[in-house]
Amino acid sequence: MTTKDYEPTDWTGLTGEPDPARWVELNIGSERPGSVPSFLIVSWPTGIHYSNQVGGHACHHPSLEGFLIPILQPIDFDCCSPIGWGPLEVSDADAADALLAELTSSWSDYGLMFLGYTAKVNRDKLPLSSEAWIWLTLTKDGQGDGLRGLPDELEAVWTFENSD
Repeated sequence: MTTKDYEPTDWTGLTGEPDPARWVELNIGSERPGSVPSFLIVSWPTGIHYSNQVGGHACHHPSLEGFLIPILQPIDFDCCSPIGWGPLEVSDADAADALLAELTSSWSDYGLMFLGYTAKVNRDKLPLSSEAWIWLTLTKDGQGDGLRGLPDELEAVWTFENSD
């Protein structure tokens, strides 16, 4: 896997020049006020790098190599208000975990549950997380079919619309 380890103030993205044919800039927005789609970028050596504008008015553009899983259950943006602009604090991670737990029951037809993974904020990567770019640990829970051939634990980023 090739991800750049960010310093808390370094949001420049990958080192070197990525192949534009393998670079996807997510432009996440919603036509419905108060409802925001979200995505998981699962870290995996695919050769495709995903980036999103994150971090509130800081407008950071971190990136991650992997594959994209759309979460079709929209987020009520009011639920995200406890999540700070970053870097995230433990209280922000707790709020994000509560939101993930609340959404998990809705995801059975849309995302993680049918994949057989649970999601929790990765506390070791809080300094690298911010609003709309939250590092997660995905752990196989045995309840779904799973992502065949992938390990029991994966790293991912949960990303959604930036607030600015």
